[in-house]
Amino acid sequence: MARAVGRALTGAGTGGRIVNLSSVASLNYVPGEGLYGIVKAGINHLTKSFGVELAPCGVTVNAVAPAWTC
Repeated sequence: MARAVGRALTGAGTGGRIVNLSSVASLNYVPGEGLYGIVKAGINHLTKSFGVELAPCGVTVNAVAPAWTC
């Protein structure tokens, strides 16, 4: 989805924003949630990569990483 949106934003030439949803589980191991953390760490890397590649086109890429909520 981010790749398709990135192409649309760069093609329009107006810049824009992409916001991905990550988690604090990507930063610290949570017992029993190892695979979840790995996936969220991948989203962090994707966010950084897209941010670097799309910055020259005026597109900002960020990730929100909420903590546990009750």
